[in-house]
Amino acid sequence: MQLTFTSALNNADLEPAEDGNSFKLLLAYEDADAANRTLELLYRIAADIEGPPQRLLVCAMWKFDFLADPNLSKLAAHEAQRADVILIAGHARPALPAPLKRWIDTWVWTKTGRPMALAACLDGAPHGGADGSLVQLREAARLAGIDFIATGGGDGSEDAIKLGISQAAEQGMRAHRWECAG
Repeated sequence: MQLTFTSALNNADLEPAEDGNSFKLLLAYEDADAANRTLELLYRIAADIEGPPQRLLVCAMWKFDFLADPNLSKLAAHEAQRADVILIAGHARPALPAPLKRWIDTWVWTKTGRPMALAACLDGAPHGGADGSLVQLREAARLAGIDFIATGGGDGSEDAIKLGISQAAEQGMRAHRWECAG
């Protein structure tokens, strides 16, 4: 599977094909360290997924800071509605950064009924998710009626995200139900 990056998931050319040839992921990241850590994981996932080379893992990226701008936040929320997976990459903390929380609140209520998941890749997060930011993300997923996958950083627990994204991409999101909620 090829990993490709786009500036907008709402590009009509990137509509999921009936045969499931594209898989859309939106990565919201806190800083360069979080983005790099998560991109390394995404490259490993894309390399491990079997299937025809024309299958695409399409990734759009949004830095948390950009979500503070109302116009950019609105565009990112529209992209979140079209994503198969929304992956939040950052650092564990008592609460989500305010721009990220506001952005999540804008799309969580408007998610269409198609299968998708919210994933959290937070370094310093305890495995099992007692951290405040993980609790908020888990609640957002519950409110949206979508699945949640969580991992801490650097301790090998990223396998839950790797397994979930790999399974979904291989089986096709149209009929997939996530099997590894965190």
